[in-house]
Amino acid sequence: DEGKSTTVANLAVALARAGKDVVLIDLNFHKPAIESLFRLRAREGVTDVLAGAVEFERAVQDLPFRSTQSSRRAKAAASGFEMGGRLRVLPAGTLSGALADVAGTAAVSDVLDRAKHAADVVLIDTPPLLDGADAIALSAQVEAVVLVTRARKARRAVLGEVRRLLAGSPAVKLGVVVTAADVDTDDVDEAYAPMDETPLESRAA
Repeated sequence: DEGKSTTVANLAVALARAGKDVVLIDLNFHKPAIESLFRLRAREGVTDVLAGAVEFERAVQDLPFRSTQSSRRAKAAASGFEMGGRLRVLPAGTLSGALADVAGTAAVSDVLDRAKHAADVVLIDTPPLLDGADAIALSAQVEAVVLVTRARKARRAVLGEVRRLLAGSPAVKLGVVVTAADVDTDDVDEAYAPMDETPLESRAA
């Protein structure tokens, strides 16, 4: 496991604690993990919304977290940012197996649009990039992509293939997160180069 689900879950919590309204969506229909990471009760999710069984607003689960406690708010104020954001999760759903090949469809795009209008930040957990076409299809529907890889698991050849696959995606390639790295070794080296070497300021429309 490269740790992508844990990484995006931690990022969602961090952004919510920093005052952002966050929606985290599990689009890894083959192996959903977000529900178990947050210990959510089993209920409808993305696939149920796609099937018309439930509305988006009903399927999204609001997650309480302790960032609104007074002591934390005081520390946040001293740090120069506001605590007390919001974190909502849209799990994969009860029909994941039956709807495993719909990632790039207009219906999924509609779900993402609803989330975008309902939150400051929308984060998506996708299937592994090299495991099929779903992640590539989804990359065309988002603003930015972050690759998560495990130290010693992916090297130049694999990352080169990833860059090739993402070359046609309009999304900004923000970079690579390396998990399980030992900073006292050569786990993190020149093999982990940015996916897109164009400076962000040069990509402005």
